[in-house]
Amino acid sequence: MDRKLDDVVDCLKTGQRYGRPCSLLIGAGCSVTAGVPTAAGFVELIKDHYPSAYDRAAEKTYPACMAALDKGPRRDRTRSLSTRSPGPR
Repeated sequence: MDRKLDDVVDCLKTGQRYGRPCSLLIGAGCSVTAGVPTAAGFVELIKDHYPSAYDRAAEKTYPACMAALDKGPRRDRTRSLSTRSPGPR
């Protein structure tokens, strides 16, 4: 089944109308286009801005580096990236 953007919009509106929360899962291409770094980009940001957390990470991977960040910096870093997105085009 091939779905178009209008189908997705209808589905989201129907969920909202019936009080059924839902999440829209999109691929990395949308995030990168919006200026959100890839997983490797996040690792580089942590290395540059939070070297102690980077050093604590057992592996230099996205999950390990994110886990090594304290809760506040992890939240602030992801929030700053999502609020600077240019939004729909």
